[in-house]
Amino acid sequence: MDLKLLDAEPTAAEREAVDAVVGVEASNGNRVARRDRNRRHLLLPALRAAQRRAGWVTPGALGYTSRRLDVPPADAYGVATFYALLALEERPTEVLHVCTDLSCRLAGATTVPDGALPSPCLGLCERAPAALRTVAGPEPREEQIPPASPPLPQTAGLKLLRRIAEGVDPESRPEFRALERARELGAERVVELVKASPLLGRGGAAFPTGVKWEAVANQPARPHYLVCNADESEPGTFKDRVLMEQDPFGLIEAMAIAAFATGCEKAFIYVRAEYPLAHERLQNAIDKSDVGVEIELRIGAGAYVCGEETALFQSIEGYRGEPRNKPPFPVEAGLYGKPTVVNNVETLLNVPHVILEDDARDTRLFCVSGHVARPGLYEVELGTPLSELLELAGSEPPKAVLLG
Repeated sequence: MDLKLLDAEPTAAEREAVDAVVGVEASNGNRVARRDRNRRHLLLPALRAAQRRAGWVTPGALGYTSRRLDVPPADAYGVATFYALLALEERPTEVLHVCTDLSCRLAGATTVPDGALPSPCLGLCERAPAALRTVAGPEPREEQIPPASPPLPQTAGLKLLRRIAEGVDPESRPEFRALERARELGAERVVELVKASPLLGRGGAAFPTGVKWEAVANQPARPHYLVCNADESEPGTFKDRVLMEQDPFGLIEAMAIAAFATGCEKAFIYVRAEYPLAHERLQNAIDKSDVGVEIELRIGAGAYVCGEETALFQSIEGYRGEPRNKPPFPVEAGLYGKPTVVNNVETLLNVPHVILEDDARDTRLFCVSGHVARPGLYEVELGTPLSELLELAGSEPPKAVLLG
């Protein structure tokens, strides 16, 4: 794109979509900001809003967003071109993204229909083959295909998945018993309980959660931030999606406990763009929950690397989602250069059980898909043989198993 084209004017609809994110512009040219600090962090939400209205990020919308946020045009263009789901060339207002990753290929998705776009894993592996339909316009929407999750294939021995198996209403606020208990105990005692528990991070590094919380709680620099990393993008992985879709209030309660214990003034949930039902239910849970900390939902735009914590910070701040060098580590200088707790969805949903001391089992969630009779999300205790997990899923003796 020739950056001179950024002088192009947006349509009235694009202007309205961007203004809904960044705030209206008064007739005298003075801007009415929705945030007190630098507003570059609104760049990705504004670009997403423009595309959801027009079907692509037009030169006029890109230029208008750049001017409204005082972001150099080259920077705005660099961010827009970083994300796979942002289009800078004209395309239809309705687009079908067809998953061509492993689970969907095994289920028959070896070709892409004319007019559709091939996509990496959409996180719908238990109902493969899958697709995501995006529709732009005055009432934009995203639709998962198939549209509904089947019930959990497992009903016994559950801990994190127990509420889902019991049929909890994902749109109704429950009692936050663990949060109430945490406030009774006090922040310092909550950190001690989490530190004394066997809770390790479920993001892959298995770092002790309580140690991370203690490090942030003891940092004198302010403010502190909490980030829930829900940008799961590994092929075949969908556990965070199921938890967010089916138990969103559980995640909000867990985040409130984490923020209380570590002194976080603001929290973010960063969710991949391919999870529209999770977006809807999480925002509903946020709107219905007064938990003592501001929680903001941030939606990605198709960048696998943003699952790395520092790349995620860059994305939230309005930059290209490129990882930073370490040190410093997030507990010292994370989001906006301030002490930051980063946990993923599964890690956080273990916290209420630690606080209530109602289930000491060390369980793990496993996503099973492919050539099995009962694909889905399973919860088993740490140390369970792989053969038992495959038996639960109804697998014939496999020729190969891809672990992740």
